[in-house]
Amino acid sequence: MTDAEKVVEAAKATVKADDANVRRLVDLTSFQRVFAPFAGVITMRNVDPGSLVSAGSTTGTTELFRLAQVDMLRIFVAVPQSYAADIQVGQKAKVSVRERPGRVFEGTVTRTAGAIDPNSRTLRTEVDVPNPDGLLLSGSYATVRFELTRPDPPLLVASSALLIDANGVRVALVDHDSTLHYRPIQIGRDYGSEVEVLSGLDETDVVATGLPPNLAEGARVEAASAPETNK
Repeated sequence: MTDAEKVVEAAKATVKADDANVRRLVDLTSFQRVFAPFAGVITMRNVDPGSLVSAGSTTGTTELFRLAQVDMLRIFVAVPQSYAADIQVGQKAKVSVRERPGRVFEGTVTRTAGAIDPNSRTLRTEVDVPNPDGLLLSGSYATVRFELTRPDPPLLVASSALLIDANGVRVALVDHDSTLHYRPIQIGRDYGSEVEVLSGLDETDVVATGLPPNLAEGARVEAASAPETNK
């Protein structure tokens, strides 16, 4: 390669370097304007007009603004494991907030985590709620009620009817001749005052509640009448 050719190649390399520097400066200049990825409301502003924001600074502001989409809100719900199997994408949910008493907002389940959190034993579920009037505020706590339908719902008995001891979980049944018989059952979800019975009971069984301890199998019992209320 002659000296003239070397000079030409060096000049071309200089032009390419200058062109790359120009593109870098153009890109830096474009950062003077910040564009939102979607239409929403700025809920947090960490810089003011005229503030110096240095490129690549590790000590300066890293988050300029926080933007929230308010016309459609996404609610995150931790559904207990006992109800996780009943949650399906597309089902409806009713949302309410304490600040709007008596007002119910309609939502839809859009997605779930598909797995139970091993720490909380809950299923993370996302519910989208239309908010065209802006009545719901982003970041608020809300109460979500899912419309669950079970094709074969189990029986419910009062928690006071359960007898839990070394023999397992049992209930006391009253036969047609007013004698007492104990029967083991399998329980499901616990609702506090009531408990699901998965097996061991029939709809026609009469279950005794509030029994005194140590009643023997086959003992005769008498049903107590409900107390009269004063009018």
